[in-house]
Amino acid sequence: MRDFACSREADGMETATNTLLGLALPEAPHPSWDVWLLHIPGQPRFRIVYRVHHALQDGAGAAYALLALLADHPTSGPHPHRAALPTGRGWLLAGRNLLTALRPDKTWPALRATPSHRTRWVHSDVTESHLRGMALRHSVTVNDVCLAGIADALGRWHRALPDTVRSTQKLSVLVPMSFREEHELYAVGNRLTSYRLTLPCHLTDIEHSIRHIRQQTQAARTHRVRHAARPALRLLPVTLGQRMVGAVYGVTAAPIVISNITLPAMFTCLNGRLSAASLICDPVNRRLCYISFTHAAGLIRCGIVCDDALPQATTIPALWRQAVGAIASDGHTTHHRSTAAVPPLSE
Repeated sequence: MRDFACSREADGMETATNTLLGLALPEAPHPSWDVWLLHIPGQPRFRIVYRVHHALQDGAGAAYALLALLADHPTSGPHPHRAALPTGRGWLLAGRNLLTALRPDKTWPALRATPSHRTRWVHSDVTESHLRGMALRHSVTVNDVCLAGIADALGRWHRALPDTVRSTQKLSVLVPMSFREEHELYAVGNRLTSYRLTLPCHLTDIEHSIRHIRQQTQAARTHRVRHAARPALRLLPVTLGQRMVGAVYGVTAAPIVISNITLPAMFTCLNGRLSAASLICDPVNRRLCYISFTHAAGLIRCGIVCDDALPQATTIPALWRQAVGAIASDGHTTHHRSTAAVPPLSE
């Protein structure tokens, strides 16, 4: 673990995090991962930054590895996938997902600018209990509420752009779905597929957005669409499988990736109590934006890694928080106490 002393400025830890995200990963003969301990001298909180190449681990695999390496006591990670066969309609939905990805999406030109390859991470937090209450009222999942909120946020961001000529349209995004099973929690490589979701960014009523999202996610869950990926890849020739994956994950299929992951409610690292977490990924394949929802320690953090070529994109997490009507919470000061009796906080 490498040490990084942050500036005492109010945003010192955020600046340090973005500095690390801009550094190259270790090169051979070293493995493509590292761990950093960020701290502000004299303050009882710190942040752990675990960086790993996506070819080595996907998000769920990284979460399992990080908890195994750093949690003070044995801690369970995200729920592992349980393999099952998709329904007949599930196969059809998976096939439609692939065919749709082959048709280039030319909407939202602001998301298709040339990347500058200078990125920045920003985030906003909302209490999980607030979103769970909203989900119960609408008979949906918490993630459905998160997605409806980000649809509203992206719509408002897009309508505020000075060069937006056309009306804001629906937006296709990729939602990664893990199929990492119990026996392969720490396996090297990627164990995931993705689902092409349509965000109703043209709507201005979040309740209507929730219903629109629910129709899609409920169909994907009911018909077990994610379960089609692994058997399909096993049946296809390797070359054809690689082309299929390239088509699904290409920027022409969907310009934004939106992930979701849940960590244990509470655990400690270096005797520090977890206060928040964020799973993030540097945009690839000419994408300008990666959005994630990370559930941990009673908070849901909307994190975004955006390219400088995307104007005003750093406002999107705050717009998301406004959209779900949350009470402001920054994930740090709400938990901080400057007394020796309180254990340090970790992220």
